[in-house]
Formats: sequence, structure tokens, C-alpha cells
Amino acid sequence: MTEALFLEAAIKEEQLLEQGKRRLNVSGVLKILGVSRSGYLSWKKRLPSKREKRKRIIKERIIDIYKDSHQNYGAPKITECLRKEGEIIAEKTVGNYMRELGIKAQYVKPYTVTTINSDFSNELKNILEEQFNNTIRIHSHCGYLSPNEYESSYWDKLNKMKRKEARYEAC
Repeated sequence: MTEALFLEAAIKEEQLLEQGKRRLNVSGVLKILGVSRSGYLSWKKRLPSKREKRKRIIKERIIDIYKDSHQNYGAPKITECLRKEGEIIAEKTVGNYMRELGIKAQYVKPYTVTTINSDFSNELKNILEEQFNNTIRIHSHCGYLSPNEYESSYWDKLNKMKRKEARYEAC
């Protein structure tokens, strides 16, 4: 009996329980699924095939390798590990088994250096030899003066110019 048939039977059983009816017996389930009693009993006695055994063993190894890698390895690296152990298996098969198990590798974003040196203050030179006075600028990081500072500096400059003109006129 495949997993799909089992799930279908489980859904039918839940529906009957919700309706207040009794649980289904094996004969009732087989009748609903359209499976013969002899077919069910032969399936129940059937031993797992070599392929099923190998698949179970490989899935267990995949889980072990995946856990040992702290959930970082994906199908390519797990395939490589299995091949080193002597298994003959395709990467696609490992990927399919991982999908069935519901596991996948974590993507680790590579670290990118964004700055060469974080301490630029010692290396920067004032090539224009400007005198920066942060007491004048409130917004010194962007070079803006507040409206009050701008107005006072404007009037100061204007008064200085008038005094200079007055000195030249007096001469």
C-alpha cells in the first residue's frame, strides 16, 4: 500500500470520526480504497527490496553528513562525501533524497571587505590648509550653518566691510 493510499484512508477515517461513526476496520478501508484483501496481505508480508534498503541507508548517511556539517553542506558536497566512502551515487539522487527528507543547505553569504582601513583620521591630510572650526558650524559634518549663525556671520562681515570703507574715506 503506497503512502498516498494510506493518507487517503486516514482522511476517510477522520471524516467518519467527525460524523460520529465507528472506526473503520481493515475490510472497510480496503473496500474504500479498492484494494483486494489478498493484495493487502501480500503487501503487508512483503520484505523491503534491495533498492529500498539502499535508499534508507543512504538517507541515514545523508542526515549524518548534513548534521556533521552543521547543516551547511548541500547535495554537491554530500555527494562528494558519499563517493569518498565508496558509494556510487549521482548528485541529482542526493538532491532528491534531501528534498524528500526536507533538508537543504544554508547559504552563507561571503564576507566582503568594504573598507581597507577603518582608521582614516591619522592618514588624512589637510592639503588646502583650511582651519576647520566646529564651534561655528552646528552641522559640521555637512558644512551647513544654522540660520542664526548665518545671519550673525553675514552682519559681522557686512559691518567689517563698512568699517574698512569708512577708514579709506577718512584718509
